[in-house]
Amino acid sequence: KLDLELLLGAARRETREAFLKKTIGELPPEDLELLRVYFQEDMSLQNTSRRLFLHKNSLQSKLNRIGRLCGYNPRFFRQAAVLYMALKLIENEERG
Repeated sequence: KLDLELLLGAARRETREAFLKKTIGELPPEDLELLRVYFQEDMSLQNTSRRLFLHKNSLQSKLNRIGRLCGYNPRFFRQAAVLYMALKLIENEERG
């Protein structure tokens, strides 16, 4: 259960902070929440839009805007994986 958390927790604090700043540091809390739901729904546009009460096109626009803001488009798997790790790092930090 804690496989990714073990890896993320092993990184030095400075490295974790730099990673977060480079990836999601510019995103507002509502974008982070959108990403959390998107990943909880396994990147399904249909399920995410239903859960967030958004039209599918609005969700796609928001995801593309996140990509423009942070440089990692969550609609592309490899870039989404980076964002997913950043969110997991935040969750790991919050758990302490």
